[in-house]
This record gives sequence, structure tokens and C-alpha cells, in this order.
Amino acid sequence: MESRTKALVSGFTALGLALVIILSATLLGFAPVGAGTLKPSSSGSLSIMLTDPPSIPSGVTAVYISYDGLQIHAAGFPSGSGWVSLDSSGTIEALGLANLTETVTSSNVPSGTYDAVAFGITACQVEYQGKNYSAAVNDASLRVPFVSELAVSPSGTSTALVDLHSTILNLGTRVSPQFTANAAAEATEVPPNQVQSGSTHVGSKTALKATNWYSNFTMSYGDRLVIGSVSLTQHSISVAVSNPTHNSLPVRMIIVTPAQTAMHQNVLSSALADSTVFLVKPDGSLQVWQMGKPGPGVSVAQSIFGSAAYQLAAGASATFAYSGNLNLQSGPSASSSGRYSITIIGNQMLAQTVVTLS
Repeated sequence: MESRTKALVSGFTALGLALVIILSATLLGFAPVGAGTLKPSSSGSLSIMLTDPPSIPSGVTAVYISYDGLQIHAAGFPSGSGWVSLDSSGTIEALGLANLTETVTSSNVPSGTYDAVAFGITACQVEYQGKNYSAAVNDASLRVPFVSELAVSPSGTSTALVDLHSTILNLGTRVSPQFTANAAAEATEVPPNQVQSGSTHVGSKTALKATNWYSNFTMSYGDRLVIGSVSLTQHSISVAVSNPTHNSLPVRMIIVTPAQTAMHQNVLSSALADSTVFLVKPDGSLQVWQMGKPGPGVSVAQSIFGSAAYQLAAGASATFAYSGNLNLQSGPSASSSGRYSITIIGNQMLAQTVVTLS
């Protein structure tokens, strides 16, 4: 009798758990029809816009980024399930999307709430000094959480923005460039009252400049550092930074470049050979980066972006310092004014400022 009672209790428990799962899935707009399978019980329209204000080396005139596998993740499901494919792929010219969005997909999806978007970067082509070069892509698969859950209502229309930040570096020289592309992204719902007529059509472009909601979004959630005090001499460097964002940020490199090659925002030196480069170690110490082969089977990009970085926690501050002969590169502008650009790189460009050599 006791074993029968335990069996009945166990059976009711399993039945209750199954009902909870079915009810949860139904509330999301999904009905489970088998392991790993989702069947829409109702649907709504979702458009995805993409923008990419890239950081580029001086001399780069176009950046073509190819992507595929665009999908969104249903809230409440494990990371290995609950993905809805948007069946979208294409190529964007990133420089043409400064202060603009491009709608890359518009389709019906199961109604409910979604917490992330994912896609893969399949290739990157860089136009540099009139020639095209392939850039090695680091972290080609991106899974980007929405800053707050995205709701798609039955027979309704929703719009989301993926703010992609690609950073292109020339790890070679001006004559023999070796480009690498790294990217990070944030994603958010576009306020319904900010969706312009016709902007949800695939291929349409919409201006972002001077829109308050986008400015507030990038200031609150964009991956960036704030540079505080900076000191630079021929034998030392000290850079104080703070992280005002909601996320922990990896800090990988500090690049010091004569100012005439990096005076404009989001513009880097033509080649890292023109700069003095420091790798930021996990303990926050700086190591001078030497050009050359990193080892058998390891690319220069892998030696930089494949290694552990310093993690600066949300709301935290840090000071990165180095003493020794910096061997600062020189140029006409740097030699006369002593002005140098300081650029901090994580998985993207995080901050940039100009300092006078003291």
C-alpha cells in the first residue's frame, strides 16, 4: 500500500510538472509538440533593424559584413531550446550605417516574449587604399540579450534594434595589411511610437541621429569606458578609466598613436606597426606587444583576442600603468606638438582620447 501511495504521489507530481510546462509554453504562444519542437498557437509580426557604427583604421573606405542564422530566443526556455529562426542572411556596408538603421528581416513569429537575438558573422571584407582585403573574424557567433524582454502580441507588430559595434584592426603594416574584425552588440525594442512609416520593410533605412530613445539606450547600455586622468611620457603611461555601463567589460589593449593618424572619433591608426601597443593582462598589468609570429598554428589575432583579458566590473574603476622605455612612434604632427591618441580596445573600441606628451 505504501509503495502504491508513493507511486501515485510521484505520478501526480510528474503530471503537475507537465501541466506547468504546457501552460507556460501556451502563455508564450508556443505549444510543445515533441522534444525540441515549438508550434505557434498565435503569431505576430517582428522586424529587426541593424546599425553598426564601426571603428576603422585610417585609410579604410568600406567594411562589408556578411551575416546569417538570425534567430530569437523565447523567454523561459533553456538556452539550448526555444529558438525561432528568422531565416535571414545578407551583407551590410557598415560605414554606410553610421546614424542609420537598415531593416534586415520582417516576418511572422510565435507571439510571446523573447529575451535574446543571435546570428553569425560569416565574413568581413575591408576596402583599404583602393584594394579589398578579407578580415579574420573573431567570435563569429553572437548571442545578444535584449535589455528588456521583447513582446510580440498576436496580430501585432514589434520592432527590435541590434546595435552592432565592429572594430577593425590592421595587425600588419600599411604595405602588407592583416585585418581582423571583432564585434560586440546590444539589442532593444524600438518604442512603437518611434517606428517610422515604411521603416519595417526589408532594406529600408531609417535615421537615428537626434532620436532621444536611441541616445538614452546607447548611454545606458552601450559598451564603453570613460577615460579619466592620463599621463604619458617617453618612459611611462598611466590611464584611469571607469565603467559606467550595466555590464562587465573585457579590456584587452591600449594603443598609443601619433595624433595625426587618429584624430577623428572611431578612427584608428592605419596599422598597429605605427603605434605602441600594450596588452592588458587579467591582473590589470600592461605588457608591450611585439609584432611577429605568435607561434605555430596561432594567428596574431588569436594571440590577442583568444587570450584572457582584464574584466572591469560594472560601475568599477581601474588605473592601468606601465614604466619603461615606451619607444613611442613619431610623426610630423607628434614631433611638433607631442600629441598622441590613446585608444582602449575590448571586444570593440571602448574609449579614445588625445593627450600631450609630458
